[in-house]
Amino acid sequence: IDGPIVDIVAYKDSVFYAYQNQLWEYRLATDFHSLVVDLEAQDDHLTSRIQRLAIDWENKRLYLLTGSSVTLVNFFGRGGSIISHRGTVTSIAVDPVERYLFYSELGSVKRMHLDGASTPKVIFTALAAVLNRNVQGGEAMALDPNIRTIYYIHERVLYSFNYEGQHSVVLNTQAPYARLEPFEDRLYANYRADASGLVSLHRTGYTFTVGPTPERRPSNDVTFHTTRPRAMSVLHVAKFPESHKAYLPCFRSEVCRSGWCFPLPDPQAAGHRCVCSPGEADVSCIRMLLHNYKPKNSLVSSAEINAAAGLTAVNGQLSASMSAAVTALAFVIATCNTLPF
Repeated sequence: IDGPIVDIVAYKDSVFYAYQNQLWEYRLATDFHSLVVDLEAQDDHLTSRIQRLAIDWENKRLYLLTGSSVTLVNFFGRGGSIISHRGTVTSIAVDPVERYLFYSELGSVKRMHLDGASTPKVIFTALAAVLNRNVQGGEAMALDPNIRTIYYIHERVLYSFNYEGQHSVVLNTQAPYARLEPFEDRLYANYRADASGLVSLHRTGYTFTVGPTPERRPSNDVTFHTTRPRAMSVLHVAKFPESHKAYLPCFRSEVCRSGWCFPLPDPQAAGHRCVCSPGEADVSCIRMLLHNYKPKNSLVSSAEINAAAGLTAVNGQLSASMSAAVTALAFVIATCNTLPF
């Protein structure tokens, strides 16, 4: 393990965390880490480093944004690249219920199918900004599948809008944040520059029935005093709504001979596309070159991985114990190259 953690996503009892060249899974129930993707051993297929992660919790897949591609892998480390770019894509987000992949690029947010095979649709373009060293601040993006809302930062301006790019609102014109994480009535963020703590902001889309009046609510406050947080993820069952099983065209493994099925966006229809199996002549299938990114003997205990990373202290913690159904709320925070487990 070399270098800092670059991103984290969490689902049920698993926490997936990425270094520049590796993607790991940590199981809360068993306290074990396993290596899912090792780019150092697969440099013929992915030559650039991991920058962001997104999770498809219905189809059990992970999207990896690197400096030159968006790559899709299942939880066992098998997959392939679905989008190529020239270092211009900065963030990715997935809503598997609506069956969309979103990504930000050069001041715009684009939407496409989960398989990456559809023509990207520009749904939102940020306002023109004065480009100087006092304003420039990069991009960040996150979505809330419960209210179908996207939060997007471009040049420190924070926007919200729906999946069609409509009902856009400027929420903040001074938002120097590198990560966003919506949950309930809050929008959590960490600073782009090295700074202490995570910022908690009120956000649109929710109403208050009990609590302080609007004029008494703070506009933001630092709720976690973690040193130099680099990545974060809220782990809670409410963050992952699920489709009705009757509308899951890929629910049965035999739907696609290749074992790779992608549901199409209309949730009321049974439309889907399959990755081509070897020798398949169907012109409608997706031509995707699949690779095994997971090495053998990839299961490691917490003690072993902490020793390998040279960890001498824990700089974060799970704020609540997790039940079998994972109904409690937990914050997973990575600081530099440390993990809270």
